[in-house]
Amino acid sequence: MQEYVDTQRPPVRLRATVFLLIIYVWWYFATPFVRFPILGDIHFERILVALIIAGIFLGGRITARPSPFNMLIPALYVWMLISFLLSPYRNIELAGDWLTEYWKVVVLYYLTIYSVRDRNDFYCLLVGISCVSLLYQVHSWNDFLAGGSYVYQQGMKRMIGVWSGGGLGAPNAWGVMALYSIPFGVLVHNITTNRRMKFAMRMLLALSGLSILFSGTRGALVGLTFILMIYLGRWVLRPGVLISLGLLLSVGYALLPEEYKHRYSLILIDDETELETASDVDAAESAQGRIEGLVDGWHLLLKRPVTGYGPGVSALARLEVRERPPVEDSLLQLHNLYGQIMAELGVPGSLLFIGMIVVYFRKLTRAKIFAGMPGSQESDLAEFIKALRMLMLILLFYGLFTHSLYRYYWMLLFACHNILVNVVGEGRNLTARRAGAAPHSGSRH
Repeated sequence: MQEYVDTQRPPVRLRATVFLLIIYVWWYFATPFVRFPILGDIHFERILVALIIAGIFLGGRITARPSPFNMLIPALYVWMLISFLLSPYRNIELAGDWLTEYWKVVVLYYLTIYSVRDRNDFYCLLVGISCVSLLYQVHSWNDFLAGGSYVYQQGMKRMIGVWSGGGLGAPNAWGVMALYSIPFGVLVHNITTNRRMKFAMRMLLALSGLSILFSGTRGALVGLTFILMIYLGRWVLRPGVLISLGLLLSVGYALLPEEYKHRYSLILIDDETELETASDVDAAESAQGRIEGLVDGWHLLLKRPVTGYGPGVSALARLEVRERPPVEDSLLQLHNLYGQIMAELGVPGSLLFIGMIVVYFRKLTRAKIFAGMPGSQESDLAEFIKALRMLMLILLFYGLFTHSLYRYYWMLLFACHNILVNVVGEGRNLTARRAGAAPHSGSRH
């Protein structure tokens, strides 16, 4: 956007409310409450929210942010509540966790859209998200190289976030966080002229790629390949690019430790693949589990098509449709976003989610058309539109490998979409007023 790349304009200013919002995003990225329980004891998160709300109301006129998501998100949340209340498994711990935690993710959406008042704030937020990811990855890599920040799973060390607390899903969470950071890094790199910031974003991109590799998360690696193909587009078909990519991949693969090479060699598994160890069997079952999660979600939808089984309970509900003994499958998550939605929210919730995705892309398409109009003051917004489209594609693609419906990524992305569309709308009104004034002034000659 012109305000940020023109060195003749005033420097970017970070407002206190936006700074607090960035700290709130850091709270979700880095999960400091796991490492420092005192933050949970003093309800640091609530203090942050209270300060952000105070900043919104004390910061002057509240900017209106009309968007279909302002109604679609509460509608989806209300339906989740209905599904929860009617769930036969609403008393299990996972359902209770959803009830006590998910509303905070919804609040993140509204805090974001009302904290960000203009393009300067939007730019600061996006740079802030990128820097939060960069600093947390630097911190985690420093600990990983010193012998920490990993869990031992599938016969190998898998990198995790330094404050994540470990656990079965920690490497996957680390991989998807790194994957999610890449479009932010590309965006900030492309819109800034500050050399230090460009270098920082290149560092973020490099670390994100390494974090994905050493997380041992095959879905994230496939996702990385997916977005690289989109970013490169037609360029990937050029001989020089193909040769460079081939050399880079060959060198990178050669430098990988043997256990990582073996792990990624199991991405494509068929009936003829020889599974040499128990870890190989676990890897094969993990890959198969993604498909089973989708199938089980469909079968659970057929059993309760109206309300579903309720948020957070599909791991237990799937025992109703699994053919294998319940002990073996006890509380095994579906590991598939689309199976999760069908099983937990039924047909109405699934349709609401689909509607939100359709609205998201339709609005971005309209914004892209406007950004490219002759005389538009918003042509630089094309970079922002590309980033938001890529982020949604990542979430939808990675949904094939994980149950991510209740992650904060969605609300943060919907909030950025709201802000972008309203910024473009302001530019559209300005352009329309100028276009309307031109014929009038010309008629006097």
